[in-house]
Amino acid sequence: MSDVPAQPTKSKTRATRDAVFDYCNELKARSFKGDYCQTVAAHFNAGNSTVTPHIKAWRATLPSVGSWPMDESTQAAANSFVSQIWDATCELAQHKLAVETLDLKTKLRNAEEIIAQYSTTYDELTGQLALEKENTVAQANDAYKTASELAGMQEELREARKSLQAFEALKVEHEMLHKQLRETELKFSKLEGKYEAMMEKRGAV
Repeated sequence: MSDVPAQPTKSKTRATRDAVFDYCNELKARSFKGDYCQTVAAHFNAGNSTVTPHIKAWRATLPSVGSWPMDESTQAAANSFVSQIWDATCELAQHKLAVETLDLKTKLRNAEEIIAQYSTTYDELTGQLALEKENTVAQANDAYKTASELAGMQEELREARKSLQAFEALKVEHEMLHKQLRETELKFSKLEGKYEAMMEKRGAV
């Protein structure tokens, strides 16, 4: 059967409810797939607003798709089609789940690699920090030891300066004593000369 209805007639029949129902049934019998409203309006030479209420009323009288009787072969084909749709839907869902699972596994693996990298970096930083701490403690101990040695050297230097000052004073005192000794020797020499002269005079007498 053709999907195109016969050319609209020039019928003067008014587009009554019964007339529209009859023409719609005729179109349906011919498996018409076009626009019922425009086709019916053109057939009765009427406006869309006139035929639309009758078409809606006619459609309300039609049985629902679910209640249409089907033979066994049609029912089997419908069941097979529904089963195929269900299988395809399940397969699609499984495929989507597999893709999402793979994506999650990839993200998890990447996250584990990042965590491992951060863990390695943390261990390296911890080791560096411990080494720097040891070096700092060693440097502090060396600095303390150096400061102690420097303090001892400064004390020794002060003692040496005191000894030098005492030596300088002793040297001055020695020079004074040496001078006094020379003066005493000179006086003794003069006295000795006078004594010898006196003894010579006494011998001459």
